[in-house]
Amino acid sequence: MPYCTTSRCAHLFHSGNLCGVTRFAAPDSGGQLHLVQRGELEVQHPDQAALHIGEPSLLFYPRPLARRFVSDTQAGATLACAQLQFDRGANNPLAGVMPDVVCVPLKLTADVVGYGSEAALAHAFKADCGQTPRAWRLAQQPASLPLG
Repeated sequence: MPYCTTSRCAHLFHSGNLCGVTRFAAPDSGGQLHLVQRGELEVQHPDQAALHIGEPSLLFYPRPLARRFVSDTQAGATLACAQLQFDRGANNPLAGVMPDVVCVPLKLTADVVGYGSEAALAHAFKADCGQTPRAWRLAQQPASLPLG
């Protein structure tokens, strides 16, 4: 079930393990958030260097972008994933100025947004009716982080 405010909407579409290769087509609009809880993950994008994630991290796509996640076929990687819609869609000024992808280790978020890795992981993977609103709060973090 989507969680919406007047200017944005989040829909949690996956929470659990991904093993092997998982392809994500570019969504029709909006962005996506992936919260990596554990496991090794290689993230491949067209015409860009691959990202290697080996610790709890927030992976944020402010705009549509195709990608592939590659993880161990047995152990996999544990993620929570949400589809995001912003006010004014592709014309949203914040989404328009951000990089194609923002990857931030969760250990770096506590001092900036006051919401560290342990709390973020506990909230995102807690299965209850508040799970999608918590995903949206996590999606707001990259806008508060230094991106340089």
